[in-house]
Amino acid sequence: LYNPSEGYASYVMLGVLLLVLQQTLLIGIGMLGGTNRERKRFHFLIPIGKKRGGTIPIVLGKSAAYLTIYAVNAIYVLGIITKFFNYPHRGDFLSIALFLLPFLLSVIFLGIGLSSIFKNREHSMLVLVFTSIPFIFFSGISWPYEAIPAWIKAIAQLIPSTPGIRGILKMELMGAPFSDTLGDWFHLWALTIVYFGFALFMLKQYIKRRNREQI
Repeated sequence: LYNPSEGYASYVMLGVLLLVLQQTLLIGIGMLGGTNRERKRFHFLIPIGKKRGGTIPIVLGKSAAYLTIYAVNAIYVLGIITKFFNYPHRGDFLSIALFLLPFLLSVIFLGIGLSSIFKNREHSMLVLVFTSIPFIFFSGISWPYEAIPAWIKAIAQLIPSTPGIRGILKMELMGAPFSDTLGDWFHLWALTIVYFGFALFMLKQYIKRRNREQI
């Protein structure tokens, strides 16, 4: 109904662009974390992280830096690229920006949590590039969502790109108002809260391990 030209680019590419934002952000944060472990740059975080609630300012500080960079990337990808290649662009700027805020935050917190697992920068590339194809199928834009098994749908709800792509397609492709994406928006905020706790826990565990190694 919203793709009268029956073109691949006018439908799938909007979702792919959002997935590109997610995957490059996850890979970038993972590579930074792996590089820091290789070069042992985390020693200055140990005194802060050992304090009660000390990991909160660390996570928030890193998140603010990543969010600043990727806010610009998101504007470029969804604001300039869509117009340059004449992709559907029916959403207003404020609604898109408001929707992308929890999307970027959830991806950033997930990336910070995962970055403490990677022992070197290559690991994030090996693990996260592999997940790109499953994630695009999980979103339901290249495979009928109704045909996806229930257990895969359950896993897909934990991936920020799943509600993110749904919401962006509603606004950009279908011209839906922001109120029609509230379900996906609240879903992203729930993932933001969950992955914020995950980032705090993983960073705390990493700082404890590094502290024991120093001792």
